[in-house]
Amino acid sequence: MVNRGINDIIASSNTATVEWSEAALNMIGTELLYEDQSGTLQSVNVPNDQNTTIIEGYKLGGEVQIKSVFKPTALAIEEFVAEPSERTFPTEYLVDKSFITALRLPYDASDGCYGSSYARLTDGETNEFWHSCEDEQENAEDLYPWVMSFDLGEAANISKFRLDEREGCCGDRSPAAYQIWGTNDINNAETVDIDAVSLDEWERDAREKGWVKLLDVSGNSQPTIEVELLETNKSYKYVRIVGISSIGGGLAANFNELTFWSR
Repeated sequence: MVNRGINDIIASSNTATVEWSEAALNMIGTELLYEDQSGTLQSVNVPNDQNTTIIEGYKLGGEVQIKSVFKPTALAIEEFVAEPSERTFPTEYLVDKSFITALRLPYDASDGCYGSSYARLTDGETNEFWHSCEDEQENAEDLYPWVMSFDLGEAANISKFRLDEREGCCGDRSPAAYQIWGTNDINNAETVDIDAVSLDEWERDAREKGWVKLLDVSGNSQPTIEVELLETNKSYKYVRIVGISSIGGGLAANFNELTFWSR
């Protein structure tokens, strides 16, 4: 007797969705046991015709057990329970992009040029790009160094960040040096113009306004970036991406998508 299989467990901040494989012949049902946020095992009965099970209040990285029940024949009196199989919930989840919005704080980069917009950066697609406007006098906020600020929609303990390069073009315009900052105090979040002061001065002002540096990278040479952040016990609702310099050394910035994960 083999327990019903799990194809995938898709985690979000509030729920985990279990996607099931087809129930086996002579299987009459499955019990799903899972660890909730308090560490207590909870039980859910899963009928054979149920392809997905949505679990609320799950524990990231928590225990999952599957126990399927069988009858040898439809008329059999006895039922048999398979030996439990074990899984775990994911240890991180993808921050829901539908909740992310641009803050557009003073001196932030604009929607860009060539048909681009902030919405393209978090639309879940990598076939449309954001591109800086390139007039150094009129559009200095778009050119390296630049700042982009976002409301994640809910506080997240950011575990991983990804930037996708523009498809088929201009990977040298992705950042070689960049930072990620977080805060929960949006009322005091405005900082000085990064193009009008040194980077040290901008960082000092950001810290005074309550921003916390979560990541500081230099020397990146990969147009598409995926990087882990050090584990902390702090979550932030508002984040800033600071592009300091490009891979190719030019001032223009050009890339497709921004993605955040939370632990």
